[in-house]
Amino acid sequence: MIKSIPYISPSKFYYWKKCPLKAVFFYEYKNTQFFPRHPDADIGNVIHNFYENRYKWKITNEKIFSRKWNELITKLNKEYKNSNLQSRYFPVQWYSNFYSVKKQLLKKYLLSSAKRKKSHTNIKNEEWIKDDKNTIAGKADLLIYNNYGIITEIADFKTGKIFEKENNKLKIRKAYKTQLALYAKIIIDKQQSKPITLIIDISGKKHPVEITSDEIDKTYNEAKELKHSINTALLKNKVSELANPDNENCFMCNYRPVCVAYKQKFMNFPINNNIDICGKVLISNTNLIKIENEQGVFQIVNFRENITLNNKNICVYNLYFPDMGNKILYAQNNTIVKYE
Repeated sequence: MIKSIPYISPSKFYYWKKCPLKAVFFYEYKNTQFFPRHPDADIGNVIHNFYENRYKWKITNEKIFSRKWNELITKLNKEYKNSNLQSRYFPVQWYSNFYSVKKQLLKKYLLSSAKRKKSHTNIKNEEWIKDDKNTIAGKADLLIYNNYGIITEIADFKTGKIFEKENNKLKIRKAYKTQLALYAKIIIDKQQSKPITLIIDISGKKHPVEITSDEIDKTYNEAKELKHSINTALLKNKVSELANPDNENCFMCNYRPVCVAYKQKFMNFPINNNIDICGKVLISNTNLIKIENEQGVFQIVNFRENITLNNKNICVYNLYFPDMGNKILYAQNNTIVKYE
């Protein structure tokens, strides 16, 4: 177990605040992949790379764009093909949602942007920034400076949904707003002026995010208190008290296999028609496996993994549970097995 966390990540603060144990797991298991990543996440990273390197790569026409895109997708597919976890999503073109649409939107924006011939000397991408007290730190996607070295705009690129409903109105997602608030705090403390905060979507459209100075200070104080409470719990060996297991925090959390609080509350019980189960293997045939636990006997169909021996205790994650009236479960692309 780590002795303390070094800083709060602005991009993860919203989720860590809801369940502080995720921050501990983030640092403890930073080099461990428990579940397969959905290709949308990696396609999002490819798109980020284009935003960040478009001037370096000189993306000025369709031929250059296509060559670079194919190069990055080929590299990604090679990684997927050679990975036990990711191979189920090979090739990424088949499994990434709206793959062609995302590619076309990106190409349209980059090529139209290249025609404007703007000066790019005052733009920095993927800039690492942190506050003086090492409370918060992270990479800002885009910083725009004026001729006096003052940061006038800070933006984050998002390739997925950027709005959520609040009181029947569409608003920028809270997670993104708190992320920008913490980045803004770092900048304000260094230059005594507040930058414009923006979200840039996949089509290149800028969405202003209004954040008051009071909101920025409040978010920063919450981050500071969160770091203090986490490190205090680590120091006093009370890490379990950081867990906050509930439907929202636990649903599809990447740390479920190592979270005791999750297993005690949710293992063998469904969340949003998904379920993880542990038990003894009774029958293991092609496309069918039966597992027994205190809840009864579950049948899993469309099962990919070959369980050769009966009477093994296993945990199966990411199963679809459409009908609570029976115990028939369905394996999915992201279903995995952990042996106890």
